[in-house]
Amino acid sequence: MDCAAKATPSNPHVSVKEETGGIVETHDLGPDYAANRYRVTEAKGLSPTRVSVDVSFQAADRAAQPQQLVFAVRDDTRRTLFTRVDDGPVRVKNGVVVGYGTKTPRLKKCG
Repeated sequence: MDCAAKATPSNPHVSVKEETGGIVETHDLGPDYAANRYRVTEAKGLSPTRVSVDVSFQAADRAAQPQQLVFAVRDDTRRTLFTRVDDGPVRVKNGVVVGYGTKTPRLKKCG
């Protein structure tokens, strides 16, 4: 990821902020895409390099959707290893987007 480059689907800009009611993460994929918002409802450490997070996912004009995620965290980077819609399909498994076969990006902390 290039922190100085514009946001694109292959170079997402992710911000994490504390808002009323908790922590909200926003994914900016560039001007041609609506931002995705994840409101954290619960988080717990699974190991020194794995974190499980329950979120309420909000995409553009869609209803909020509960999801479970697992992140790999190390060396100021984070990568999504698992995503499942609450009581629904798995969207990311073993760090690969199901149905597309692409690896999730390794996000790095900028600034």
